[in-house]
Amino acid sequence: MRTLLSIPADTSITKVDLDQFCELGISERSYVDYKKEFPRHLERTIASFANTNGGIVLIGVDADAENKPVCPVAGIEFQIGLEERVFQICASSIYPPLIPTVWLVRFEDPSLIPPDRACIVIRVPESEAAAHAVEGRREIYVRTGNINSPVEKASVDEIRSLFNRRREAAELRESLTARSRERFEFALVRHIEKRKSGLESRLQTALESFLLRAPKIGFRLCPMFPRRVLSSIPSLSGLAARSFCTVHTGESRSQMLPARENARTVQDGVVMLHAEKFLKHTEVTQEGLISFSFYSPNDGQQLNEGKFESSGLLDLREIAIWLLGTLLFARKIYRALGFWGQLEFVFEIDSARGCRMGNWLTGGTGDPCPDRRILHRVTFNAGELQENLAGLFEETMNRCHFAFGDETGGVVYRRMVELSLASGMNQS
Repeated sequence: MRTLLSIPADTSITKVDLDQFCELGISERSYVDYKKEFPRHLERTIASFANTNGGIVLIGVDADAENKPVCPVAGIEFQIGLEERVFQICASSIYPPLIPTVWLVRFEDPSLIPPDRACIVIRVPESEAAAHAVEGRREIYVRTGNINSPVEKASVDEIRSLFNRRREAAELRESLTARSRERFEFALVRHIEKRKSGLESRLQTALESFLLRAPKIGFRLCPMFPRRVLSSIPSLSGLAARSFCTVHTGESRSQMLPARENARTVQDGVVMLHAEKFLKHTEVTQEGLISFSFYSPNDGQQLNEGKFESSGLLDLREIAIWLLGTLLFARKIYRALGFWGQLEFVFEIDSARGCRMGNWLTGGTGDPCPDRRILHRVTFNAGELQENLAGLFEETMNRCHFAFGDETGGVVYRRMVELSLASGMNQS
């Protein structure tokens, strides 16, 4: 069942979707607001969502004594220009202006007068441009999570925090990312030391130099506004242990992700390591950072005159398997944590210049990559992991394939994605 929190913006919403959502019985809270009629001060509600954690407004949905939606949905009288009215409010009554996602759901109900009905669904993302003011730029509102008073004027401290949000969020995301990279580098050094064991001194130096120069691949998802702790560390550790996924390649082969062994807690989360021939590093933090890092799968090393030489190949299919597994894993984690906010997703391959697509079995194809670093960065609502994971995956692999002059892109993995999404293990 689709939810209003996760339906892609370019997808229509039906009366069935509305009724199914309302049947969930979600009471009004910090991210949901029901309005029986078109409200007098809609700008306050929309701005408060943008200033807090985002959310949805359902106009034409009544709430009962427990602040839960009344089913079936009755709607409001349909009138031409309802959508435009919402956008006009967002443009002229909120500063800086907002552009939410708006759906107009029109339906017939012969039991009501008039029978031509409509509901308006407004999905508001948490905003980087906060604080958003209303009432002639004089007032700022936030969501409280209090049923009796869901929208309140912001305090002085809250206003100060809102104006500092973009800078503070960017600084915290960078701090979380830097800490994750440091942990991967620490694990890589330890991994290299184990790989060097038993080799003569000359070969130890050659192996260390080779592995440090090898391409490093990383995927990272992090809330755009990582201000709050989403889980305790013990709970997060248990959740990570239960959230493993399987990627089915369609070749009688499946890959369990992330690796189960060598899991341990760190000061702000849990780290899982798989360190046989190649190191794979998975990390989940209390603030919602999920990262997966590894180096040059199937790079095909060989010893030649006392030096380790690289085949110069990057197995994009292997990268695709780990990327898909990471997205499936993240989908489970965010769903279990109840996180529906904005995410920043980063895919990067470092030291890619000169590499070609392929592996040591099939050889290389395509042109050498001219870029030292392949980078794909995008922001989206966490709900898209539930409803548009295949699209996010394909867009990312397109970027990767295009970097090597291959225009077929991520479409070559569609069968793998279909099989993996259909797997019962990959469901919540």
